[in-house]
Amino acid sequence: MLTIYILGFLKWCDTQQGQYNKLPKTCVPIGRDIFEGYFTRGRYKQYLDLLKELEVMSLIAYKDGTYYKKGQKNNLFRFHNKYVGDDTAIIILNNNSYGSLSIEGNHNKKMIDTIKSIEVDYKGAIIAEIDNYKKEKVGINQLRIRLNKLFSLNGHRFIKYGNKVNRVYTSLSNLSKISREYLHINGTKFNNIDIVNCQPLLLCYYLIKNNLPIDANYINDCETGCFYERFYERTGKEDIDDERRKETKQQLYKSIFFDFKPANLHNKQFCCLYPSAYQSLAQIALKEETLASKLQNAEAEIFNDLSPLHSKYYFTLFDAVYFTDLADLIPLMNDIKNKFLILELKAELSVNKNGEEESLEE
Repeated sequence: MLTIYILGFLKWCDTQQGQYNKLPKTCVPIGRDIFEGYFTRGRYKQYLDLLKELEVMSLIAYKDGTYYKKGQKNNLFRFHNKYVGDDTAIIILNNNSYGSLSIEGNHNKKMIDTIKSIEVDYKGAIIAEIDNYKKEKVGINQLRIRLNKLFSLNGHRFIKYGNKVNRVYTSLSNLSKISREYLHINGTKFNNIDIVNCQPLLLCYYLIKNNLPIDANYINDCETGCFYERFYERTGKEDIDDERRKETKQQLYKSIFFDFKPANLHNKQFCCLYPSAYQSLAQIALKEETLASKLQNAEAEIFNDLSPLHSKYYFTLFDAVYFTDLADLIPLMNDIKNKFLILELKAELSVNKNGEEESLEE
C-alpha cells in the first residue's frame, strides 16, 4: 500500500507541475490537506522525509524567503533534477474508470454526462505519447507529466469554473492534444472545432467590444492568420520556420497575452507593429484584472453557451468544442463565427473530424 500511496501522490504532483505562472515549472505549492488525503494526518511527515531522502522533492522558500502563510499560501516544494530527469516507468493498477465526480457551478447536463462517461484508449494514447517523445518533441519529464495527466482520468473527475474567470475547467483540460485523440464514449470518437490563432483574435474581440484603440493592420493580420509571422524572418525551410513560429508564439504569450513585459524583445516589436493596440495593452496592464483574465472571459462568452443539438455527448475545452455528431458541425461553426461577426471580425476555424484536420475560412 505504501507504494500505491506514493505513486498516487506523485501522479497528482505531476498534474500540477507547470500550472503556476509565477513559479519555476518544477515547483508546486502543496497544502497539508493534500498530504493528509494521500498519507493520513499522522503519517504524512514520514512520507515527506522519505521523499526527501529519495531525492524526489524538498521544501523550499518562496522568492521572498517566506514559507507557509495561513490563508495566503501553502508550503512550496521543488522536485529534484534527479527525479525530473530520471527514466520513466509505467505502472497501471486495476481500477474503475473513475472514482468520483465533483461539479461546481451550473453546467449543461450533456457535458456532465460526457465527463462522467468518457473513456480512453490508454494503450493507443500511451504509444502515441511515447512516439512523440522519441521524435524529441518533448523531454522525459514532460512525457511523465503528460502520461500522469492522462492517468488522472482513472480517478477523481471534476467540472468547475476558474477562480477569477468564467472559463470552464474539467478533467480533460490538461490532457495533451495527442492524448485527446484517444478519447471516446462506447467507441464513438469526438469531432472538434477550434479557432485558429485564438488569443490574438480574442484581443481584437476584447478591444473592439470595449471601444479601445486597435490597429487595422493588427485586425487584418489576425484574421488572415499571419500575426505570428510578423515577428520572425522566414527561411522557406519548414522545420526551421515551424520552430521559429513556436518560439515566437511562446514569447508573445509570456510578454503580451499572459503577462505584459515592456523589456521583452517581442513586446517591443509588438509596440512598433501595432502602436494603437499596444497603447491599449499598456493601459490594461495598470489595472488589477490581468489581460489574461479578460481574454479568458471573452473566450468564455463565445464557448460557454455552445450546446450541440444532435450530439449526445460534448465538452468545451477553452477555445474549442468537442462533439460526437457531425450534424452539429455547421450550426456550431455558425454560432462561433457569428459571435465575431457582431463585431465585424472574421474567425478562421480549424475542424477535426475523427482525427482528420482541416482549416476552414470564410
